[in-house]
Amino acid sequence: MSFVKVMKSMLDSMKIDDDLQILVAPLERLIVHWTDPVRLIVMGEFNAGKSTLINTLLGEEVIATGIVPTTAVATYLRYSKEKYIEIVYENGNVERKSIKEMEKLTSERNKEGKKQRENIQLINLYLPNPFLLNLVLIDTPGLGAHHSQHEIQASDAYKEADDSMWIFRYGSVGRLSEVNVLKKLKDNGLDPIGVVNMIDQSDEDDITPYLQYEFDKLGGRIRSLIGVSSIEAKEAQETIDQELLEISGFPKLLSLIDEIKKDKESRKYKRFETKFLSFWLEFTDAFTNVINSKRYVKSLMQIRNDTVDVEHENHIVQTRIAKEIAQTAKNNKQLVESIAKTKTLHDWVKRKDFKYLIEDIPQLKDWKEFEKLYFDTKKVIQNLINEVNTYEQSIQKEIGKEINYIKLIQTPKKVLKKYQSQRKQLIEKEKALNIKIKELNATLFRLQTEKNTIRQQIKDHYQSWITKREMNTINKVREQREQQIEANLKSQILLHNQIQQLDYLVKLQQKMKQVRRYVRAATLTKEFQQELPHLKEQRIVDETIQSLNAQLKNEKDKLQQTTIKLDIQLPKPLEQLNVVPKKSLRNIRPLFIASVIPLVVATSIMFKDSFALGDIRDSFAPDEEIISNNEPTDQNEYAQTEIIGLATVSKTSGEQVIVYENANDNSAEIGNLGDQDYEIMAFTENGWMQIGEDAWVFYDDEKMTLYQQQLKQRLNMDYELILRTEETTVPFIPVFSENSRDSAVVGYLENSSYVDIYELSNSNWAKIGQSAWIESDKYLTIDWNFDPVADGKPIGTLTVNTPKLNVREEDFQQSNLLGTLPNGTKVDVYEISDSTGWYRIGEDGWVTSDPQYSSFYQFYDYISTYETAIGTARILIDLHVRVNENSASESQGILRQGQVVNVYEISADSGWYRIGTDAWISNDGQLVAYEEEGY
Repeated sequence: MSFVKVMKSMLDSMKIDDDLQILVAPLERLIVHWTDPVRLIVMGEFNAGKSTLINTLLGEEVIATGIVPTTAVATYLRYSKEKYIEIVYENGNVERKSIKEMEKLTSERNKEGKKQRENIQLINLYLPNPFLLNLVLIDTPGLGAHHSQHEIQASDAYKEADDSMWIFRYGSVGRLSEVNVLKKLKDNGLDPIGVVNMIDQSDEDDITPYLQYEFDKLGGRIRSLIGVSSIEAKEAQETIDQELLEISGFPKLLSLIDEIKKDKESRKYKRFETKFLSFWLEFTDAFTNVINSKRYVKSLMQIRNDTVDVEHENHIVQTRIAKEIAQTAKNNKQLVESIAKTKTLHDWVKRKDFKYLIEDIPQLKDWKEFEKLYFDTKKVIQNLINEVNTYEQSIQKEIGKEINYIKLIQTPKKVLKKYQSQRKQLIEKEKALNIKIKELNATLFRLQTEKNTIRQQIKDHYQSWITKREMNTINKVREQREQQIEANLKSQILLHNQIQQLDYLVKLQQKMKQVRRYVRAATLTKEFQQELPHLKEQRIVDETIQSLNAQLKNEKDKLQQTTIKLDIQLPKPLEQLNVVPKKSLRNIRPLFIASVIPLVVATSIMFKDSFALGDIRDSFAPDEEIISNNEPTDQNEYAQTEIIGLATVSKTSGEQVIVYENANDNSAEIGNLGDQDYEIMAFTENGWMQIGEDAWVFYDDEKMTLYQQQLKQRLNMDYELILRTEETTVPFIPVFSENSRDSAVVGYLENSSYVDIYELSNSNWAKIGQSAWIESDKYLTIDWNFDPVADGKPIGTLTVNTPKLNVREEDFQQSNLLGTLPNGTKVDVYEISDSTGWYRIGEDGWVTSDPQYSSFYQFYDYISTYETAIGTARILIDLHVRVNENSASESQGILRQGQVVNVYEISADSGWYRIGTDAWISNDGQLVAYEEEGY
């Protein structure tokens, strides 16, 4: 982290604490000072030609000039590709304005801006001027004009400068007012360059003696003195007169300024360090007062009590979840046992849940009807048998058991005819019943052939039902767990909130340690290096919540799926009936030839309405045909085609939809769509829809309405976990059946701002439903940058050394892609997979362990020995622990930044520190900070 980032981070933390607010503004000024190039302040008394000299240096008129005081506000001239000004007010607000406002705000002659100038701290003037490269030029109000505000502006400005230049007026060098200010500059650490302006007023050709005299007179209050003529330099620039430019003395001035830009003497760093150390003393005192606050104890005790309450609440939830899972398992077992006991078709039909089976398996309606018909037929058979028995019993009773010739003669004709009629009726019933039995057995044979399929479908139905019940329980349990996890996290947040007000102290402490890398003189005592008291309680809270949530997450798959065994026993085929007596009771009297009654056979004529292929409307031209695919002339035309949607022409559009022979508008036109629904057999990626063989239309949502029931079913993933939800980039997205452009387009995703994703095997394709994929790289705005979430104590660190490292949901390459890590990224590792060796880098992120893609180092498990320590070493950046005292030896692991370890020996040869048995670390001061015991 750069020093600027360190200071800005400190600044953010300081703004939180009221006791540190007073130091925010000084640090803000230090940040700007550090990031600026060398700051050169130009000072001098009013009317010394200071503004003219600056304009000449710049080669353009940007500073107001005149014989009265012109510069009223300290102006910082900075390089920029754009030309504008930035007003910094006393209250810290910054306002950008056009450079046209410059004269109004900075010139003392402009009375209009006087009131506004009173609230201005400084003005930044940005110019695309190459002179300002690697330099910030500070123009201050001229002194000696009896403006107290000018004196304050100049004083504030020279405190912010790295180097200085004092402009004297020829003939007026070393006035008392100038000497007093030069003394203040000297006391403030500035050793200005003296520049005598207007030397063109001298009558002498050689002014060297004059300059030496004035330099000696000033008595060391400036480090050098040169003479220039801004007027002559300006004229030389305009006329390109090199000789006049040399006479003006400007080349020497420019050479001095170039040296200042290079800052070979590190004036900038010295000035900054002096200011920073002054700030540092105030800051460390303020920080000590804050960390000695008594507000810790009460908050931490409350945190401990609340943590115990959270643990108790989790125990109650876990007990309730266990009971619900056990009850679901019991219910599933009872259902499976009930299914196993259901054997015959009759038993199945009598089940209370059979109606739900019919809803799911429509063929079972036929099975139910068969079962009813089968048993109804058995009843009819039994009734026929009963009727035959009654018939025979009646004959025996009225005629006798043994019927002979005499009995027949004696039996009245009327009685014989009665029994003949009854027998005839019984025979007709038997014939009809045998036909029915034949049909029933044929149906039974068909059901036998369907049995295995139906049995599997019933099994699938119950398996699905059980799975749904299990999923409902799992979802309910998961919801309870998630609610409890959320409650735990909320409790964690509430607990954090009690100590969150102190978190900024940790950041401050970390940044204070980093400050020493850049400002060595910024020392820290031991109390600043020790762990802050509230962090231990925070770790206990985090470890408790993480442990509770881990238990809740790890128990989500305990409910095992139930296996179903079932059978359907169909009834035996019915045998043909032969129960009616074969012999007839005949009258042996002379036969009477009955007249033949003619049989009139009524014939019925069935009419079938013809259908139109289309509705020819008067508004269409004679050669236009309205196409329909609802009733094709060839009955098998679409028999093998799966219907995947319906399209309807919009009645409000009033425009025709042309039907083409192929899926492009260059093919032959074969007609127009009519006012009806059209079945869609296929889609193309670019919007064409097939409505029949060699019949295609282009989908236009302004002309047509599209019903995609099949796609809707594909996108219905009620029991699937949503991996992520992403924003779409276009309103019309083709959906493929597989994650390949060679697969079929199964529909269009229309006007969906967001889409749920269930699988991401790579960055090119996203699964949005069952056999429904879209090209994620084309149509989704997925942020692939993966930000690992800390999960317990890390075991090592991993550095990416490939352009892009994939992060997956599980520890194998075929699992879902969660994101990527760019080259150079350094992350903590929390687990190594036993099966694949992959590294877990967060709660749910895994990366490959292939060394060609990343470098992994395990953290060193530091254990203090029983030896007497001679000192301690604080690790400044992550550091390898070596077997021997050199960086080429084997690494035993890494010590983390901020760790403090005991040192038991310092190598006389290399100076390395021994921190344990065969455990050495470097003595490089940039890597470790060593402190002797008792220091």
